Amino acid sequence: SPLDVHTARAMLAKAPASNPFLEAMDSQGPIGLSTAAADFTNDPKAARLEEIKHAAAAFNAGRGYTKRAR
Repeated sequence: SPLDVHTARAMLAKAPASNPFLEAMDSQGPIGLSTAAADFTNDPKAARLEEIKHAAAAFNAGRGYTKRAR
């Protein structure tokens, strides 16, 4: 059965404002778990390119590669 507004607000008031697990994981390095890995829009090609971009950035950051100065 659906929750009434007052019950839902009471539950949300008790919920943490942030996710401590994701904060702990991000403190170990730029793994990007707190951001979306892909943008699933109506354009599957754009969504896949965005997913590849995030995966490549995580791969490079994990190996200590930095952006080249222009």
